[in-house]
Amino acid sequence: YIDPVYGAWVYRVTSATDFQDATFVRHDYSRRQAFNADNTRFVATTSNGFWLLYDANTFTRLERTGYRGALNGLAGDCEVIWHPSDPRKLWYKGSNSLQWFEKDVESDSDTLLVDFTGRLPWSQATNIWTKGEGTSSADGRYWAFMATHYDSENQRNYIFGLFTWDREQDTIIGTYDAANFGGAFPDHISISPSGKYAVPSWAFTPTLGTRAFALDFSSSRLLHEQTEHS
Repeated sequence: YIDPVYGAWVYRVTSATDFQDATFVRHDYSRRQAFNADNTRFVATTSNGFWLLYDANTFTRLERTGYRGALNGLAGDCEVIWHPSDPRKLWYKGSNSLQWFEKDVESDSDTLLVDFTGRLPWSQATNIWTKGEGTSSADGRYWAFMATHYDSENQRNYIFGLFTWDREQDTIIGTYDAANFGGAFPDHISISPSGKYAVPSWAFTPTLGTRAFALDFSSSRLLHEQTEHS
């Protein structure tokens, strides 16, 4: 239909009926870019945890090799991040693991992007992520992560620290132990688009708030005493 105020065309591009037993199929979140580098593909997530690929010109769902035609390997909040220049590729987090993968969405094939096993000062960490709202630098080179562990018995996440990573050199630039911030679990962490700063955000902890750290965590600047909805 045509928006009556601005005259813009508005399209419905997904439906819950696109995937069996789903109650919705939609864009993941405001912090996640749905479209690939040349706007020819977009991804959507289903209510039951699968990820679907679409042709962005025709809105046709593209069948892939996963369950009932979903993208293979992607599950739940796997933090899908499109490659900034290669329209065939995206990056995603392995299921509750220390590994991230690179996927070619056309062949639906995966290669290991990085494995942090044994590379961090926190041996108890079992999950490397941004907590759902982070992304890479605009050029895809620099990343900021938190190292955590989920205790299923107590149903609680524990954080061990923050760190930054250079994808091109596959090097860890800096680490920041959770003891430095009292073990307070950040709302999320990201890298600035320039790649110059790691930016964790702590909600309801004014002494921490939202901070911009140097990539080696040698210094930081308080940006805000809270963390706004991203």
